[in-house]
Amino acid sequence: MGAALEAGSRPDFIAQKLNNRWIVTKHEGVLLHKACDVHKIEIQPRRPDTDKPVIAVVDDDHASADNLHDYLECTGFAAMAFYGFDAFLEALQTQVFDAVVIDWLFGAHTSAGAIRAVRESDNPDAPIFVLTGELTTGKASESEISQIIRDYNVTCFEKPARLGILVADLSKRLMRS
Repeated sequence: MGAALEAGSRPDFIAQKLNNRWIVTKHEGVLLHKACDVHKIEIQPRRPDTDKPVIAVVDDDHASADNLHDYLECTGFAAMAFYGFDAFLEALQTQVFDAVVIDWLFGAHTSAGAIRAVRESDNPDAPIFVLTGELTTGKASESEISQIIRDYNVTCFEKPARLGILVADLSKRLMRS
């Protein structure tokens, strides 16, 4: 990437920062705010691993997150485990996830904000699976989860989730056999 564009410059391609990502487009002759000249565009060939759907696993219980991560990896997915909201939300700025499996409760907080962030991400239609083991204890609110299901089109599984059924539903939603 080159320097910021100056008035009257006519490069072939320009780059602009949009939502913390650089977007490269053909220059249409209009000077755009904070656009930069593009000197080189490099396209890397896809590696076989990149054909695997990338699934985010978000759970503050490390053992649960790691167990689901390993199961997803063994069943043909590329999984990334996150143990808290901050790490997941930071990754969401630069990584596109094909699906998200997220625990409902993180201490005193719910995952509603993280679910909203997925719906505002570069893949807003990614399947989202909410896991909770706290409905029977009363720590999780059935009405709050029901509202999130309606508002954001998520699926809810109670813990302990049956991983085979979760992966079958995930595969179906991603149209994999």
